Amino acid sequence: MIRPKEAEIPLRRSELISPNGVGAITTNSDGINMMPGALDFWFHDEIQVEEYQIKEERLKNIFKVKEFRIPPDYRVPFNNRQREQESNLNIQIPMLRFPNYYYCSHCRVMSKQKDFSKDSRLLCIACNNKFARLIQVPLIVACENGHLDDFPWEQWVHEDLNSVCKGPLKFLSTGGATLSSMQVVCTACNSKRKLEHLTTRDSKKLYENLEKGKKYKCTGRKPWFGSNSPNDEGCECIPQPILKNATNAYYPQVLNAIYIPLVDQYEVTKIIEHYSEQSIERKIIKYTEKSYTKEEIIEELLFDFPDKLKGYDTVLLEKALDIYSSPHTEEDNKEALNLKLVEYDYLAKEEPFDTSDKLKIVPSYNSKNGDNQLNKFGISQVNLIPKLIETRVLYGFSRIKEPPALSINPDKILIQGKHKLFRHPEKHSWLPAYQVYGEGIFIEFDNELLSTWEDKFFGSKRFSKLSERLRNANNSGIKVKEDVTPRYVLLHTLSHLFIQEIVLSCGYSSSSLKERIYVGLNQDKYMNGFLIYTATGDSEGTMGGLVRLGQTVSIAEILNKAIESARWCSSDPICNEIGMEKGQGRDYVNGASCHNCTYVSEISCEEFNMYLDRGLIASYEKQEDFMSFFEFINLKESMVLKGI
Repeated sequence: MIRPKEAEIPLRRSELISPNGVGAITTNSDGINMMPGALDFWFHDEIQVEEYQIKEERLKNIFKVKEFRIPPDYRVPFNNRQREQESNLNIQIPMLRFPNYYYCSHCRVMSKQKDFSKDSRLLCIACNNKFARLIQVPLIVACENGHLDDFPWEQWVHEDLNSVCKGPLKFLSTGGATLSSMQVVCTACNSKRKLEHLTTRDSKKLYENLEKGKKYKCTGRKPWFGSNSPNDEGCECIPQPILKNATNAYYPQVLNAIYIPLVDQYEVTKIIEHYSEQSIERKIIKYTEKSYTKEEIIEELLFDFPDKLKGYDTVLLEKALDIYSSPHTEEDNKEALNLKLVEYDYLAKEEPFDTSDKLKIVPSYNSKNGDNQLNKFGISQVNLIPKLIETRVLYGFSRIKEPPALSINPDKILIQGKHKLFRHPEKHSWLPAYQVYGEGIFIEFDNELLSTWEDKFFGSKRFSKLSERLRNANNSGIKVKEDVTPRYVLLHTLSHLFIQEIVLSCGYSSSSLKERIYVGLNQDKYMNGFLIYTATGDSEGTMGGLVRLGQTVSIAEILNKAIESARWCSSDPICNEIGMEKGQGRDYVNGASCHNCTYVSEISCEEFNMYLDRGLIASYEKQEDFMSFFEFINLKESMVLKGI
């Protein structure tokens, strides 16, 4: 007897972090939609989890977990000996079918199937046609709290929340591919109803019109927990019908960090706590008043308090002293420990740095050394990163709307995330993660030039429109990024154009490159730079092609092309005019920026292609009150050459 083919889907381990993490609907080669089950089911008792653990102390302390784990890989033993000697064999991530409603490709009769059916091909019992196949329906229901459920087909067709008629339903189509051409028919009572306008933006048609005078509420269901999960949660969110393959069906919440050696957030925090003790604090004040250098203060403290400070690395002691002694509020001190501030300290190093296999930094250009080849671009420093490790942690997900930034309310967001990923979050202290080994280019821009440019054109129409777009978004209840300044938009847009030119010059695919923007105050100096690095975990990230483009001549050539490409968009003048008039893109926060000019893959962009304006890089038309950054630099250089 031939065993039926099992429904399965091969996924890379990195895909189980994003975009196909817990609760995401994905499709296999047979067209079956399924989703990864809750994290409770990923590692059973017989698995030796030590093999899958990842060490990343900075992230571990942010998420308050004991460890991170790489999704387990599937290994088939070659023989009985290997089966007996090897561990962690035949591990599979549990997948559950969803949606659970199907219709027959032959007779169109709908039926509900179990979420754990393993057969790749399900047969229709209504017509018993061996050539027919059951196809999952295109429509599901989701809410902003992340819940997901089957569309209420019986209630919808009968316009009754408590429908008594349980007659067989048929899913009919007039031949089109849109919902307006589809309808559901009850074969018992001949009730029929179309599906048009159900998925329009902010539609409340299901919520308000399923049955007149009554509201259809979210069921609070989490199908990725399994059919035998505890009672569904109560939820007051408005349920929204969406297509099962819609982009807003799943937004993974992923936090990325570049591996940085030595600097351990937890240890720095502990050192600051020691510095706050009365006896140590008095000594710090005393040595500071005597004008001791930072190194001398640390040396004295180690002599005075060896039992409390002797075990810490000098780098950590100095970092903690910088934070402790800085005239910032307690909230600012916490911010000084965030991921990017520490990364910037390393990426902007003026000396070579090498930890053999984890992080290697090679300075390529520095304007302080008398090199002026990149002065016309306002660049102060270029560092090549032949080796880096990026750790990506999945800590939750959202539906319908993009997730808020973790910094807005970290404690609440992390708790909500764990309750979505785990069926029993109180029993687990780990999160799924993946590490990518790659290379990158770090470019830092001159702070004085950026500040002068911002100050000179502070009252310009271009800058005013940027502030207006952000203000309008805030007034609409949209949480926009707090630190969006003209220099942030400038460097973010330039980063996108830089990626586009690298794709053409280097042969990388656009989705294999990522950006990391560094803008803001870092202790006593500003961060003004970006890192472009490989985002894939295979050999494409280890061939050295990106670092090779980081040579001074290549950087100049790429930037020249990027600036030139910013002057014109194939959608101009519409792109520029709409951007300046009312904004465009998501939440209307972009200026002159669209899919035809500055957008990159959403995998590559930190901000979902938001906060962009190529008008800050190159002017589309001459403006009396404004000059783009690079036009401003060139004007200054020409004035210097002329002795003005």
